[in-house]
Amino acid sequence: MKLSIFLTASFLACALSVSLSGAPSDIRVLQLNIWQEGTMVPGGEDAIADAIAESGADIVFLEEIRNYGGRRFIPRIAGKTAGKGIRMHWHDSSSDCGILSRYPVAEDSIYSGPGSVHKCKIIMGRDTISAYSVHLDYTHYACYLPRGYDGVSWKKLGAPVTSEEEILRQNNASARIPVLSRVIEDAAKEISRGNDVIICGDFNEPSADDWTIATAGTADHNGVSVRWPCSTLLKEAGFLDTYREIHPDPVTHPGYTYPSDNESVDPGKLTWAPDADERDRIDFIWYYPGGRLTAVDAAILGPESSIARGCREPETSSDIFIKPGKVWPSDHKGVIADFKYKSGPGPGNFGLAEIWSDGMVIQRDTRILVEGTGQRGSRIKVKLGGHSRSTKVGSDGKWSVIMPPLPAGTGYEMTLTSGKKTFTIKDIAVGEVWMCSGQSNMEFKLAGCDTASEDLKNADDSGLRLFNMLSPLTTYGVKWTEEQTRDVNACRYYNPTKWEKSGRNSAARFSAVAWHFGKMLRDSLNVPVGLICNAVGGSTAESWMPMDAIRDSLPVLEHGWDTSSLAMEWARDRAAFNMTNSRAAVKRHPFKPAYLFDVGIRPHRHFPVRGAIWYQGESNAENIPAHETMFRTLVKSWRDWWGNPEMPFLAVQLSSIERPTWPEFRDSQRRLADSIEGCSIAVSSDLGHPTDVHPRAKKPVGRRLAMIALRDVYGFDIPGHSPSPLSATMKDGKIIIRFDNAVGLTTPEGESLRGFSVQTDDGEMTDISACITGLSEVTADCPHNDVKAILYGWKPYTDANLYGNGGLPVSTFKLYINEQ
Repeated sequence: MKLSIFLTASFLACALSVSLSGAPSDIRVLQLNIWQEGTMVPGGEDAIADAIAESGADIVFLEEIRNYGGRRFIPRIAGKTAGKGIRMHWHDSSSDCGILSRYPVAEDSIYSGPGSVHKCKIIMGRDTISAYSVHLDYTHYACYLPRGYDGVSWKKLGAPVTSEEEILRQNNASARIPVLSRVIEDAAKEISRGNDVIICGDFNEPSADDWTIATAGTADHNGVSVRWPCSTLLKEAGFLDTYREIHPDPVTHPGYTYPSDNESVDPGKLTWAPDADERDRIDFIWYYPGGRLTAVDAAILGPESSIARGCREPETSSDIFIKPGKVWPSDHKGVIADFKYKSGPGPGNFGLAEIWSDGMVIQRDTRILVEGTGQRGSRIKVKLGGHSRSTKVGSDGKWSVIMPPLPAGTGYEMTLTSGKKTFTIKDIAVGEVWMCSGQSNMEFKLAGCDTASEDLKNADDSGLRLFNMLSPLTTYGVKWTEEQTRDVNACRYYNPTKWEKSGRNSAARFSAVAWHFGKMLRDSLNVPVGLICNAVGGSTAESWMPMDAIRDSLPVLEHGWDTSSLAMEWARDRAAFNMTNSRAAVKRHPFKPAYLFDVGIRPHRHFPVRGAIWYQGESNAENIPAHETMFRTLVKSWRDWWGNPEMPFLAVQLSSIERPTWPEFRDSQRRLADSIEGCSIAVSSDLGHPTDVHPRAKKPVGRRLAMIALRDVYGFDIPGHSPSPLSATMKDGKIIIRFDNAVGLTTPEGESLRGFSVQTDDGEMTDISACITGLSEVTADCPHNDVKAILYGWKPYTDANLYGNGGLPVSTFKLYINEQ
């Protein structure tokens, strides 16, 4: 049988398909071996349609199609999914592989032999994904050898085979390598045309990343590590295994897909090696990076148990399972991968991330890492500021160069050349760049603040440039449409954006706090300032952290956020309400762990910034210990992400409102900022409102952040920090409170000092009178003998009125008497 050609098949359009007006920006992919078309399980064909529906997949790769009795399976299953409201495009296939797609399908070709391949082109607006469904030769299943079974006859051996050389010799007698080599060769042509490539299937061979020294003692590997050739060939060709990209540790996330448990079938019919633990990951979703596709998540579709030594074995790993309905159709589990899909340069073209665009601002006086995509092996030349660098695109379709630091200025251009292709980024400014994140009080627009009319009159400033990441969705109490939930679930959350110069219209839509922060920097530094704002109303701290950091610090949130007491009930309920119309088995949301990091922070890795300003906490204020862990983790993870352990992180303390936990939360924020090097807090408790969580006085907040930056980051000799309580001591029946960062304490217009109270050993609190008795000292009355602590501003909505120099208010605090 000739293995070296793909046979061209005729195009057969599905009568149930619908047109697509434009390219989507996210994709969910499902790969599933359907075990002889579902015939091995009662109701199996209907269960396959259910599995497709439950997965929420946009593109489906199926293996072990039989077309029994001349009845074509692909048209039948497409009809069943259409009956569930899921209308698919498809090609019929004479091989045992098939592909279904929510998006139009243009060509197809097939190969059948010892193993089979079905290839389609998925039309994504003006772009194309070349998709390969692959079912490789099942003979010479050499991963059985170290488990004491023959890989051809499946008979038990006298002893396990533990020689890697012998295992690979027998493995390579299969037809897997030549067939996959042809797929890779054909895929390389598609990549050279600028098409994205996805290769999915049942390989009947494990991954080299799963049979390592670390796993040598698991699943009857018998101490063996094996460099399995199929996965090695794909990696050497620049492809990525989505499951291992998202879950790199094969010990914690083995991702076993075979043999799957199946409640409808006797375990004896699900195993070929009944005395061995034959569990393996042999089903895959691979893709070529450097184009429009970026893998953002991966999971297993199927039962949360497998077959080991002939028995049902519950999985205790950290793998994410999407559990099926009542009937599971297969002896394999499926693999699901979520991709962010961004229309633009494909893997055969060259380009940069969205933030590298006309009118941008680059951080001054620092090395500039420029990285992008291109045709592998091609030469890229970059010119910027009189400097020139060149590099070669790697096997993964990515390239990078480091350009020398540039001084502040405007009018720079960057030219990129690859072969005969050239494009130029114009009107680049070099100055100071800050990331501006958080929830609704950072998102709050300049047009809505109390100084808007005056601010917008003075908004024109070509040296203040704004990169405004806005979503078409609101996280208020609305139910998103099913289409919108699909967008969110696959990480299409922000609108495409571009750099804009500050002007009446652009500033009105931008964060009021961030704009005032940037405006004060502009006026003081006299250099260009760039602000990147990605704030999202209601967002939680855990949503802004990478998942690996969450696993290390608060692992319960990785899988249990929807029910965990560590997450605020309000946020959990709002996320569920927004996603009411979602049909996906696993529902993502901007409030859920790692979501906004993935869509709002991850794309800016290596883009140099001076620091970050942060206004968030309202959605974590009910669990203060958890927030303290989250905040520390967030700051460290961002610094790690940008490779800058000293990156300034300037946060806004929550304001005043009638919410009972807020005094303690404000004090916690103060203590956190004091304990983290390079982290500071801007106090805003004097700017709150008793019932409105969005006070309109944003100009002072932005300016207080700017004062901290000007003092701590840029070395200005100005007040930057609110007075900080140092100690509370008892003397002659009075409590003496001493402050740091205070060269003069005052109250507005000489008002009487307000806001102090004491707490006794039994928790009783009493308001007390106090007065300023020195440049950095306050003396307070002590009405009880058993006072243990003095508190300031310790009411949810407080009228406390103690200020330091520069008009900076003193933070809410609690000090134990004689605390130093």
